[in-house]
Amino acid sequence: VTQQTKDLLSLADKLVCPEGHAPGTRTGVRVITNDAALAPDLVAYLDRAPKQDPPRSQPVTCYVLGGEAAEGDFSGYAIEEVEEKAEDGSLVAVSVATVVVVGKKVDLKRVVAGIELSLQGLEADAKERAEKKEEEESG
Repeated sequence: VTQQTKDLLSLADKLVCPEGHAPGTRTGVRVITNDAALAPDLVAYLDRAPKQDPPRSQPVTCYVLGGEAAEGDFSGYAIEEVEEKAEDGSLVAVSVATVVVVGKKVDLKRVVAGIELSLQGLEADAKERAEKKEEEESG
């Protein structure tokens, strides 16, 4: 479903990509959508994020497909571990989340729920990774 949604978004006439921090956090969120009517609500929901140079990848990316291009309704999220380059050039494992919401008329609540569930998963992964590192260093 994720790849199909990305493909359909890439064919859209217009894309809107609001970015910011999840409310009350410093976790970056990027939303890629063809639903221009949803964009102002997403901008209002997300906390303003400071500009970074060079821009960093966002831990949460949402793909939101609405309107006639949407076939059926779907909401889901996935968390995966990827490697990123640290400042010292070494590779470190980090978790990233993908939220997918598809529907003829997308409700902001579905996108927000996906972001919030993703944040919980990312926090759990970070905690587990820290505990594992602590065990390795002390053992």
